[in-house]
Amino acid sequence: MARHQCKHLLALVMEWLPPFDSDILLGQIKQDRERHEQKMAWLQRRLARFKRGDYSPHPEDPRPEEDELMLPSDVAAALNIYRHEEIEKMRFGDPWTDEDWARGKARKIADGALDRKKQSGFYVHIGKSGQVGLHPGLIAREEASAEIERAKRLSDAPVTFSNEYRALVKTLPIVFANL
Repeated sequence: MARHQCKHLLALVMEWLPPFDSDILLGQIKQDRERHEQKMAWLQRRLARFKRGDYSPHPEDPRPEEDELMLPSDVAAALNIYRHEEIEKMRFGDPWTDEDWARGKARKIADGALDRKKQSGFYVHIGKSGQVGLHPGLIAREEASAEIERAKRLSDAPVTFSNEYRALVKTLPIVFANL
């Protein structure tokens, strides 16, 4: 996490997680309860069939499936870039990279676009020819305020029993399995 690009990539992942909100929390609890009740009702029906000696499959009464939540492409790309490029760069100095598998916002962040923008808020860049490049005057007050609010939101704990958080918890061991 020493490199700023790594922090920015993981911030992209964290932004996807819902912030603590009592309405979101109550909605998630209700959804979990309904899913549990559906599964318990199915188990009761199956147990009743077994007690009658009916062990045949019943396609008209399939087992309730858990909702599969897919990571958004930018979140998945951020995790892949962090793991397969940034960590491998630290481990071996020569990361595996393929520009085609990670595009969009995550690729721009990994290539330093967000960090350059942040640095331009503090420093004046002088180009090779001596010309002034990026400088704090190019950052609008609204942009700075938005980034401050983003930092405040990211410092809050996410809802750890949201579907998004659960999907991330399932994904991380897979992404980091071969370390």
